Amino acid sequence: MNDNGDDERTTPEADEQAPRVARLWVSNSGRVACDAHGGMYLTVAVEQAPRRRRHTTPLDAWEGYTAGEVALYLDGDTSVLACEDSRCGARIGPSA
Repeated sequence: MNDNGDDERTTPEADEQAPRVARLWVSNSGRVACDAHGGMYLTVAVEQAPRRRRHTTPLDAWEGYTAGEVALYLDGDTSVLACEDSRCGARIGPSA
């Protein structure tokens, strides 16, 4: 939060500072996470089969997306995905 009470992560400058990653995961419930914030079940699944695009865990089913796949597989309004962990913000997609 800044002095005005606004969330600084919504500004374009903050988006450009967010780290870019090679892949993000989207769960069947719509949650978006990077490798570090998907939880232990996803971490173990990825360690066991790192090249697999889909992983089913006891809590969720996850599908991995790279920057090139965002436009191919997600709806036309989505061009950037970002990790939903409030401290992370890792993202994939074209640069602004």
